[in-house]
Amino acid sequence: MGAFTVFKLKELSPIHLGKGTDDYSSSVPTLSSDSLSSALAAVRARQGRAEGIESFLDSFLISDAFPFAEGRLFLPKPVGRINADLIGMDEALVRKRLKRIEYVELPVWADLLMGRRIAISSEQISGRFLTCPSAADFDNPVIRKVSQRVAVPRNGADANPFFFEWSYFKKDCGLFCLVKADKDTVKELESLFNLLGETGIGSDRSIGGGHFSVEISSVELIEVEDPSSTMILSSYLPTCEEVSNLDLPASRYQLVSRRGFMAGSSDLNACHYRRKDILLFRSGSLFRPSIPLGGQIVDLKPDIFTTHPVYRSGKPLCIRTKL
Repeated sequence: MGAFTVFKLKELSPIHLGKGTDDYSSSVPTLSSDSLSSALAAVRARQGRAEGIESFLDSFLISDAFPFAEGRLFLPKPVGRINADLIGMDEALVRKRLKRIEYVELPVWADLLMGRRIAISSEQISGRFLTCPSAADFDNPVIRKVSQRVAVPRNGADANPFFFEWSYFKKDCGLFCLVKADKDTVKELESLFNLLGETGIGSDRSIGGGHFSVEISSVELIEVEDPSSTMILSSYLPTCEEVSNLDLPASRYQLVSRRGFMAGSSDLNACHYRRKDILLFRSGSLFRPSIPLGGQIVDLKPDIFTTHPVYRSGKPLCIRTKL
């Protein structure tokens, strides 16, 4: 697996990551790689570097943005059942709790990817998180709050009440992503991440939503010898050739629909246009046999819009595993 650059989104202000619908009462828990890379590309275009956006997206691989808490990194649980021994717990009850887990702390996650059978105690399970045995005092890094708001139309129509969910990150907690790129691209990404932190991500950026500061480090992941499968840490859109080579009956995967507006468009009159919908493989999916996954970048601009392309990257950041 080798070394990866880690971009930490720290000091996150309250954030709402929409589902691409008109329902604001809940938000998605993870900032997807395709949304994040598109946001970076939009910032780059606003800086007067709109040319070569597709080449820019093709120059790096980026994971989804996953939670971190006080130095602990959490990565997505592999799709499917965890290979584990349950210590002092009723298996039927705990298996239900394990199904709700979405993130696994890095050392435990590495053991899973090596194909090792792990031992889990009840103290290691905290909501959507599976921690190391030494992290029994772990607390969920995110607090979700739903409040009622009112949309007042400018044309004098009746006000429309609705519910809106904010995600609040606790002190020393936030999101991080892994990046695979050369040094020059990492330097450019650092500049773009800083600009993105100033403008914000998600909904209601104009009132302070989704602003953050950036911290860069690196992490080394263990190389898996004789892998039996490939796990993706980002959204994946296979090419037609790759689809024919994927052994889906022998794979474990989830699909997710991406939809929404052209909010990052440089044409302000087009920000209310809906881009074309797309279906992607979700991070944590496992594919067998262990084959190279390249993915593709697609243009999702609606047919009525011709000013500029609306690129979305489905190039996956892959990890070889023995799962």
